[in-house]
Amino acid sequence: MQEEVIGIGKRHPASLNRFVYYPDHLVRMPGPYPSANTVTNIFKNARTLLSEPIFSGALSGLAAEPTVALRRPNVQDESVGDFLRRRFGQTITDNLVSALFHGIYAGDLYKLSARTLLPQAWYLETRDPDGSGVMMEMADLFLRRVGLFPYHSLRFRNMTMVAKDGFDALNDPKSLFLVEGLMTTSVYTFVHGLGVLARRLETALRSNPNVTIKTSSKVSKVEFRTERERVSIDTDGASAADEYDYVVSSLRPGMVQQFRHTSMTSRKATADPAVDKACDHVDHAVSVMVVNLYYSNPHLIPRSLAGFGYLLPRSVPLDQNPERALGVIFGSETSGLRGSEARQTIPLPSAEQVEAIRQTMTQHEEFLAGLRREVETDVDQRKNDPKIQELIHMEEKKAANNRKTWDELQNMMKNKVPRIVAAGQDTAPGTKLTVMLGGHWWDSWTESDLPGEDQAIEMAKSVLARHLHITEAPVVAKARLNRDAIPQYPVHYRQAMATIHRGLLDEYQGRFKVAGTWWQGGVGVNDCVRKARETAFAIREGWDDRTGLEEYTENEKWCLIDRRTGQAMMDPMCR
Repeated sequence: MQEEVIGIGKRHPASLNRFVYYPDHLVRMPGPYPSANTVTNIFKNARTLLSEPIFSGALSGLAAEPTVALRRPNVQDESVGDFLRRRFGQTITDNLVSALFHGIYAGDLYKLSARTLLPQAWYLETRDPDGSGVMMEMADLFLRRVGLFPYHSLRFRNMTMVAKDGFDALNDPKSLFLVEGLMTTSVYTFVHGLGVLARRLETALRSNPNVTIKTSSKVSKVEFRTERERVSIDTDGASAADEYDYVVSSLRPGMVQQFRHTSMTSRKATADPAVDKACDHVDHAVSVMVVNLYYSNPHLIPRSLAGFGYLLPRSVPLDQNPERALGVIFGSETSGLRGSEARQTIPLPSAEQVEAIRQTMTQHEEFLAGLRREVETDVDQRKNDPKIQELIHMEEKKAANNRKTWDELQNMMKNKVPRIVAAGQDTAPGTKLTVMLGGHWWDSWTESDLPGEDQAIEMAKSVLARHLHITEAPVVAKARLNRDAIPQYPVHYRQAMATIHRGLLDEYQGRFKVAGTWWQGGVGVNDCVRKARETAFAIREGWDDRTGLEEYTENEKWCLIDRRTGQAMMDPMCR
């Protein structure tokens, strides 16, 4: 997918800039200034914190955080807003963090789960029984050059490394520049938008003869056939139900609850009200109106404001935000170079890169040869073990791919043909802006209250005129209402997921699994990929004690990683 990716963080350091809207002006968030040294950054950020009204009380909140009393041991969760306000004060919570949560979740941080969305901060608060606080714990880990990571992330990495073709693509010469670029990139995008992920996935699945894709097929029943240990699915319009060994659902909890009821009804079983209550508790998403505007003028955004865009905190009064705007994205700033510079020439790999690949290939061939010798001489006849044979087959396939990669790389170096790659989405040089409206502000609105496309465009133009003084007419303007687009993760989300896990396990005996944004406590693409692959591994290995929600049934586990050596260990403070 390399031709689809554009890395821009390295090319446009200003894209790191992010602002919040405060009545009558935009305020730059504290952070690294492009082309500034460390001392300059410290003084500029300090001046921002001291001079801007929006940050009034922020420094005192940060300074007082280590002295704040720890939460009570019986507190299982609290809202993001309550957690941050308790530890850092109202200024940081309502003026800064609420803006970030508008941009990510379009949600009300006084309803979202701190334990789910701020798991590291939640853990650090009580990591030290002496009560040093979040900031002191973070400082201690930083000074010791130790990273804190959730256990499930390391577990996923280990799963991926032993999976078939897990890292073969990283040795592909076509991916050399992509991997190197992403290591130093803060923001990246796709030439044809995020939709390319779904299209590429569909193309790969349709090319597999074992895959059948059914579209516009509404599922009405999902029942477990105990006698055959299979799951049957009824779809509207189908003459008979289809049966499967496993079913994976990415639908919302309300639909999963309906499926579970139909299965229990067929068995004449009684539904557990606790599971129903848990499904109802987490079955909420917000709707967002996205308005895209294109202007022919390429200089609409002042250079002093160039960057990712800006977000609006909950502290902005409604008379200053009657459109219920969440934020504005400067699309032409975050999608690479524009106009004639939208494509660039990429140089050939260096001699050091070529040598690194050769060494990797040689080391793997030596490992494979040693593995073969070990198996052939094993007195326990491990060579007849199917799993050992599968491992050898996988490593042989990887060795063949490495050799193919090396041959392709040699041809590239021999021909010395530079590569032309996309460096931007926009072949036209204008300004592209995206205005986001609604989210949790529309939770109590009826369907008739929601704006139509034309009304939403006018609302977006009004926001830009008030905030950025943009009064020009856009050349292109489109609006789309994304209903129930972003799942919300309410307080006690983890407890609800644990209850649903037990309900699915009891009813489907591990043959019904879940994946997707509703079930993972994160809306990002990376979260979706991790959950999907973990579920696939569970099916491949026949782990019928897993539903995709098993990690919620116990307290979170944390690992420490030495940044100098890369060695990982369970955090001894994790109880």
